[in-house]
Amino acid sequence: MRWTAAGCALAWLTGCWEARSPLRSIEEHWTEPRGGSLLGAEPEERVPVFSFTLEGVPAAGIVRALDRLGIAVRGGDLAALPLLRRFGTATAARASCYLYTDVEEVDALVAALDELARRRSDRKENPR
Repeated sequence: MRWTAAGCALAWLTGCWEARSPLRSIEEHWTEPRGGSLLGAEPEERVPVFSFTLEGVPAAGIVRALDRLGIAVRGGDLAALPLLRRFGTATAARASCYLYTDVEEVDALVAALDELARRRSDRKENPR
């Protein structure tokens, strides 16, 4: 079989994506942090863009907390207010992954969200 340059590039990109899929990683590791919701389609229909909420934490608070950890996400109405309302919220945070996103980065996001949810839960249970 003769490979063209474009065919080789496509094969390489496909292999990279399948081997290190952040989509697969977030589906395996997202355990719905306490009070958290992963918004959107069913896993088999999902693209590697993840919108999420944490109960009691505004989207801007999620963005600030993750930014302090070096994790970049977007937050707000995400230019998708009608869709967000369909999911029962007016704001959310969103992480976007691509070929260069490592599975370790996705794991760090999930761990940070779990820690943020845990701190929120602790404050709720033990007010000062």
